[in-house]
Amino acid sequence: MVLLFLIGILMAIFDFINIALLYPILSISTNQTYHPDNVFYNFIFYLDSLCSVVFNIQDHLITSCIMFIGFAFLSFFFGLLYILISLRITTKITIESKNNIFNKQIEADYQYYLDHKQGDLIYNTTRAPSFIADVFNNLTKMSIDIMLSVSTIILLLSISFKGSLILLVAGAGYFSLTRFLSMKVSYNTGTGRYKASQQENVILNEYINGIKPIKVYGVSQRWKQQYEETIDTFWKLWRIDSFWLQVPSLLLYLCIFVAIGAVVIIIKLYYPLDFITYLPILGTFALAILKLLPRLANFGNYQMGIMSALPNLGIVKQVLEDSTYVKVKN
Repeated sequence: MVLLFLIGILMAIFDFINIALLYPILSISTNQTYHPDNVFYNFIFYLDSLCSVVFNIQDHLITSCIMFIGFAFLSFFFGLLYILISLRITTKITIESKNNIFNKQIEADYQYYLDHKQGDLIYNTTRAPSFIADVFNNLTKMSIDIMLSVSTIILLLSISFKGSLILLVAGAGYFSLTRFLSMKVSYNTGTGRYKASQQENVILNEYINGIKPIKVYGVSQRWKQQYEETIDTFWKLWRIDSFWLQVPSLLLYLCIFVAIGAVVIIIKLYYPLDFITYLPILGTFALAILKLLPRLANFGNYQMGIMSALPNLGIVKQVLEDSTYVKVKN
C-alpha cells in the first residue's frame, strides 16, 4: 500500500509538470516573453534550462516540448505500474476474503445449515465477497484521482486564483450532489438489489431441490411467479441506479464547457486588444480543466458504486464476525 501511495505521488507530480509546461509553450509560440512569476514556474524554468544544457538546445520552445513529451511518457509508465499493483492487491484481498468465508462455512456447526437457506449460503459465499473487489478497485482509482486532482488544482491556483476559486465552488456543489445521490439512491437500490439477488438464489435452489413434489402437485406456476417478480425488482432497481449514476457527469460536462465558452467570449468582448496575452493562461486552464473533468466525474461514480456495494460488504463482515455457530456442538 505504501508503494502504491508513493507511485500515486509521483504520478501527481509528473501530471502537474506536464500541464504546467503548456504555459511556456503557448507563451513562446505566440511571441510573448515567458517570465516565471511563482515558485512552480521558477521550477519549470529551471527544468527547461537544465534540459537545454543536457540536450545542447538553445530553443526554449523545443526544450519545453521535449519535456512535455517526456513527462507524458513518465505519467503513462507509472500509470500502468499503479494499475498493475492495485489490481494485484485487490485480487489478493478478494481471494483471501472468499477463502475465509468458505473456511467459516466448514468450521460452522450443522445447526448453521439448518437455520439458513441454501440460496443465502451460496450467495454469501460466492457473490457477496466479489463486491470487495469492486469497492477496493473504486477506492484505488479514487485515491489516484484525488492526488492528481489536488496537483491540478494547485497549478490552477498558481495561474489564476479567482478562476480556481470558481472551479472549486463548482466542484464542491458537484460533490454535494453526488453524495446526496449516493446516500439516497445508490445505497437504497444496492440494498434492494442485494435482497432480490439473494431471493433469486433461494427460489432457484428450492425449486431445483424440490422439483419432484413440485412437478407432482403441478405448482410450478407459483415458483415462476416468484422468480419473475424477483427478477423484475432487481432490474428495475438496477435501471434507477444506472440512470442517476450517469446524470452527474453529464451535468458536470455541460457546466464546464458552458463556462469555458462564456469566459472566452467575455475576454474577447471586453479585452479584445489583450486577447493574445490571455491565450497562454486560457490554454493552460483549458487543458487542466479537461484533465480534471473526467476525475471529477469519476468521483461521483466511485462514490455511488461504493455505496451500492456496501450492503454486500455488510454481509461479508457479518458472516466473518459471527461466532454463534462455531460455539454450538451437536
